[in-house]
Amino acid sequence: MKDKIFSNLLPIAIMLASLIFSFSYYSTNKQSGRIFVLGTASDKKMSDVAKLNINLNKSCGLDNKNQTSDYIKKSIGILVNKLEAQGFEKSKINIYTINGNSRYSNGSEIGYEYYQRISVSSEDIDKIEGLSDKIASMLPQDISVNANIEYFIDMEKIKDIKYKLVQKATEDAKKRAQIMAKGSNTSVGKLISLRTGIFQITEPLSVDVSDYGIYSTETREKKITITVNADFALN
Repeated sequence: MKDKIFSNLLPIAIMLASLIFSFSYYSTNKQSGRIFVLGTASDKKMSDVAKLNINLNKSCGLDNKNQTSDYIKKSIGILVNKLEAQGFEKSKINIYTINGNSRYSNGSEIGYEYYQRISVSSEDIDKIEGLSDKIASMLPQDISVNANIEYFIDMEKIKDIKYKLVQKATEDAKKRAQIMAKGSNTSVGKLISLRTGIFQITEPLSVDVSDYGIYSTETREKKITITVNADFALN
């Protein structure tokens, strides 16, 4: 019976404690003549650049390691020529160092596995997406191919967007402060200080939040969000 009474009273006690804490927090700030609020703002933007990451791998036996490595390099050279013929700039094609690992079976080395990565970037995003669909057919069938696209917004545009969002987030913070101060015989005065908080670029419908920020490259359309911590005077 006592346990039942306690379980019924516990939620009420927690609610009252929360109300007392909230009141104390606001009173303290009212006494000091300041109010601290969080403001947010977001906008949706389309990507400016796409990058196709192409990952190749091929396995071989112990007796033809060098031949396989040379075969991959030759195949990549042919691929680069095909990409240039299709209008992709050579300066936007990056070829990374080839890597290899030994393959084992029952504790004995039986062969080798080679891995090679190439990336192709372009502002023509439709062209990159089209390349993604056909990249496997541009390489020998005995080379395994895995490809994925990353989408980016131009860095200069990000700077401009961030500046505009800080302005909107500051306006949002002031509106929140005015709502909090309403009915308490106080009004929101000048902005004392402002500190930018989380800045993140996510998928349009994402609800992910990180203290260190997020830059998702998975979608062509992106949602850009910023928070600000504002300190206003109370009149």
